[in-house]
Amino acid sequence: ERRLMYVALTRAKNNLYLSYAKSRMRHGKINYQLPSSFIEEMDENFTRIKSSNSKKIRFQPKESVNIDYIYNSKKIVDSKSNIPNTNVYTPGQKIKHSKWGTGIITQIIESKGDQLVTVLFDEGGLKTLIGSMAPMEVVS
Repeated sequence: ERRLMYVALTRAKNNLYLSYAKSRMRHGKINYQLPSSFIEEMDENFTRIKSSNSKKIRFQPKESVNIDYIYNSKKIVDSKSNIPNTNVYTPGQKIKHSKWGTGIITQIIESKGDQLVTVLFDEGGLKTLIGSMAPMEVVS
């Protein structure tokens, strides 16, 4: 799931819209879903949350459904603890990326304990990457 979020963030041109289904019907039972924990890790300056209050019911289960679900707004596991502190990048550094080759870091934005690293690659153009997730290393 983290890799999918990384792909979405790095491929978005101007805006990125994330959505999720609050519930899904599977095998005649309702399964309630939570939004991705990675949304909480995003910088609040770059996010805007809209909620749908739609109460439309499109279909009914054939039998009664037992809902055994309690929403807990507190995190069970702090997902940020899994992110290594990789604040090692600075503008002007030369890096090597496994896919786009070598490049120069042009901008760093600190975001929730991580870095958004903008790199001008020799072959791949300008890319913005998440510091802790991008397969890159500093080159001397």
